[in-house]
Amino acid sequence: MNTRSKPRSLPEDAHGILNPEIDQLDAFYLELGDEDNHRFLSIQNFRKIISARKTALKNNEKCQQFLVVTEVKLSDFETLSLEPESKHRRLYYSVPTETLAVKVMPLDSHEIAIKEFDKLVARQVDGLHLDSEVLNPGSGTKIMGNFRKEADSSWAHISDHLRPKIILEVGLSQSQRQLNLISRGWLQSSDSSVEVVITIGIDRNIPNIQIDRWELTLNPDYGRTRFSPPRIASRTESFQISRNNDTTSSAPDLSIDFRKLTGHLQGPEANLTISGADLETLAERVWLYQGIL
Repeated sequence: MNTRSKPRSLPEDAHGILNPEIDQLDAFYLELGDEDNHRFLSIQNFRKIISARKTALKNNEKCQQFLVVTEVKLSDFETLSLEPESKHRRLYYSVPTETLAVKVMPLDSHEIAIKEFDKLVARQVDGLHLDSEVLNPGSGTKIMGNFRKEADSSWAHISDHLRPKIILEVGLSQSQRQLNLISRGWLQSSDSSVEVVITIGIDRNIPNIQIDRWELTLNPDYGRTRFSPPRIASRTESFQISRNNDTTSSAPDLSIDFRKLTGHLQGPEANLTISGADLETLAERVWLYQGIL
């Protein structure tokens, strides 16, 4: 277990903006408890830690979905990212600090949410006749400056297919704070190409799902301090889908600015829009796999 001392809180301003001199994965370190922070000893030991957390989550034990591992060499990260069992986890790695954040994904509900959302986006892309322009590279490792990150899914323009424009992150709603940090990281990393992050937070106990859209917006404090960037990651849409008395609540449509994916307008169409009805169906299929529908 890692023993380095932790500051009492994250250095944020009134708008929740992280000081850019603080490494993004240090933010995870500060947010998580000591039981979720580990020092890297070996690949075998890492596997044991992840396996134990997977088992705990499957058994619905009270624990975090995220872990932080420090002192991880780049060569070890590259080995871990190629392992077959990596589909049950996502890795976020900082090269200069050798810090690795891990999202553990042991549940079928995560995989179902990813697959269903992929299908909904694909349907919109086909409907707008963009299948020759838009690619879905999936969850492979993305390199952004000093970071190596794995998304649950991603979409890119074919002209720059290695630099995703839209990212999907799925997690437990009990880890919503960490999902928010990941969203900020995707958007605010140096050399990031990401324009939109969609997060899906799944409650593991009751039929409730939170869907958020994150984008870069103008920073109201730009220029006031030396830390304030011109644009910051902000949550621009947030809603929940729940089920009570055998009835699923109505969901709004989820729109993504067409230009943020392609760089141009599509005639009269300005948005890629997933209907609320389709999102309700996604939620119901997740709950079915959770065994709570």
